[in-house]
Amino acid sequence: MLIQRMILIMVAVAGFLVAAGCQQDTQAAENRGQEKIIRLEYLDPDQTYSDQIQEWLNQAIQDSNDRVHQYSSEGYEYIYAKGYTKAKAAYTYTDIGGATSSTLTITLLRGKQGDEVFARIAYDPEGCCTGMEIDITEDEPF
Repeated sequence: MLIQRMILIMVAVAGFLVAAGCQQDTQAAENRGQEKIIRLEYLDPDQTYSDQIQEWLNQAIQDSNDRVHQYSSEGYEYIYAKGYTKAKAAYTYTDIGGATSSTLTITLLRGKQGDEVFARIAYDPEGCCTGMEIDITEDEPF
């Protein structure tokens, strides 16, 4: 009887440890994306920036087409887009069968002619990202 009780207690403790370990693994996977905190900041295109950024921005502003212009600098992505009103950024980490990828997604809200958005997205270049996407939406709420 005592042996059965001890076995039952050991099985219960082992089950608890397995469940707790699985929970920690799930939380660790969820937290991987949080370690790569990204920050989006709207910028004023009329301000002065470093020479490289200013040259790129001037070319983007002078472009007569309504299109998205993107510039990468260590740990930063700059976006200038005519015909858009807002931007948001998201970091996505996926692990499918051991193949991992991380994506920085920038979504722009389409506006009207004359609208513009200029933003800088800061991220950790060591851990982010294996890819970048720019999405366009016309849907509110943004």
